[in-house]
Amino acid sequence: MKPYTIPLVTLLASVFVPLSPRSVGAQEIAPGLRIRSRALPTNEWRTGTLVRYGVDSLVMQRCPDCATEAQPWARITRVDVSEGTTSSLRNIAIGALAGGVLAAWITKRRVDRDVAGCSGGPCALAEIAVPIYGVLGAAGGAVLGALWRVETWREIYGEAPARD
Repeated sequence: MKPYTIPLVTLLASVFVPLSPRSVGAQEIAPGLRIRSRALPTNEWRTGTLVRYGVDSLVMQRCPDCATEAQPWARITRVDVSEGTTSSLRNIAIGALAGGVLAAWITKRRVDRDVAGCSGGPCALAEIAVPIYGVLGAAGGAVLGALWRVETWREIYGEAPARD
């Protein structure tokens, strides 16, 4: 056999054997993983634990007490696998902003009511409470934002987005 025949046979085989760009690699998906999928005709996300998958369908269980649900590959438009939950910097920032604004607004209303009832003196110092409570509210909001967990997903099956 000549040395160039093996690469030539491989090249010809790859031309005549249809390869699907939408295939799922065995290393990307395994039973027990948390997945979400979209299937026609509704194209809504369905999330659950992968029970098994084969050449004809994907079988998942949406909750521990739920029955298994099979989706034929012909109807599936996308499958994502969960990479876990994390807290995001975005949620921390939103929590800090919301907590700070809310605490400052509530304190400002209380201070305005108290200052309206007195004339000068120590009541004027009460307005310093607004930024102090605003900062404390921002700190509390940041803690709550950090506790707000976000699940991240990685697409493992689906059609490539259309390019214009």
